[in-house]
Amino acid sequence: MNLFQSLFNYVVLTVSQKNIDESHGIHHATDVLINAHNIYEKEVETHTYLKSQEKVIYISAVLHDMCDKKYMDEQTGINELNKVLYNSTPFKCKNKDYGQEISGTTLPYEVPKQNSPKFGLKEEEIVMIKKIIATMSYSKVKENGFPQDLGDYMRAYHIVREADLLAAYDFDRAMVYHMVQNKESIENAFTNSYELFQHRMFCHDTDGLLITDFAKQQHPLLMQQAKLRIQCWKKILHV
Repeated sequence: MNLFQSLFNYVVLTVSQKNIDESHGIHHATDVLINAHNIYEKEVETHTYLKSQEKVIYISAVLHDMCDKKYMDEQTGINELNKVLYNSTPFKCKNKDYGQEISGTTLPYEVPKQNSPKFGLKEEEIVMIKKIIATMSYSKVKENGFPQDLGDYMRAYHIVREADLLAAYDFDRAMVYHMVQNKESIENAFTNSYELFQHRMFCHDTDGLLITDFAKQQHPLLMQQAKLRIQCWKKILHV
């Protein structure tokens, strides 16, 4: 199975198992992947070493919300990424081989054995994928700043992080999260989303969160689109 088929199969399964609403689901994963691709294509023109990190960027972009603390225990979610990043072949053994006798039986059972990384990844790349995902969220950056232990993968980190930031300018997505996850009325969802945009999304550039030229160029365009969307909602809701 190819890379993207495997990644999105995992997203579909995790969204279902963890009850992740559509604001952080499959559509959002595709948005962030496309944003990451667009940023990468610009960045690789002047930072050619990124060619060797393309797979890390794309995998991180697709999987970045599959361990989101809003829906699950974050560390457990990160550990579960092994299911899609490593090959796993079961092998048969007997209970007694593990010092376990279950009702005296010696019937064989299957134990998953973790083998090599999938998709031609190296162990170092999987470590970096997990570090990028674990440190890229807006809240983590505001609390802790940018990570200092990513070495040559720092620009890859910013590409994925900014791809997620650009997807956040979708005003309807913010409303969906408040309505579905926080069970708010549509009026309250609008008010809370409006405040979020005033103090977060519209301040991405002035807050120093945009590093790449592509993201900086997109910021005013996406901000204008969001403002038009807000005006539409104001007319619809008469607020």
